[in-house]
Amino acid sequence: MKVLNPEIQKIRDKAPLDAFSPYGVEYIQALSHLLYSLHQIKDMGVLLKDMDQGLCDFPYKRHGRVVYLCWRLGEESIGYWHEIETGFAGREPLDETDG
Repeated sequence: MKVLNPEIQKIRDKAPLDAFSPYGVEYIQALSHLLYSLHQIKDMGVLLKDMDQGLCDFPYKRHGRVVYLCWRLGEESIGYWHEIETGFAGREPLDETDG
């Protein structure tokens, strides 16, 4: 979560246990926004695999079968895919037949 939204982490670190303090309210608002955003991502069909790494999978039909496109925070574009069963460890680069 620190990589995806460092501001939430800062607010959480400052938040006292009292939910009525200003930082408590900011923390609750930030978490509400984060949860809303996560639901929007899920509704688009994106599978958030690892929030800390910013690792996402996208269902994709490749050569007649469903696989996942795979993207990680910091990568310029989606350049990898993997079988549904293999996960990140089975990532392979997309090639000219993917397009």
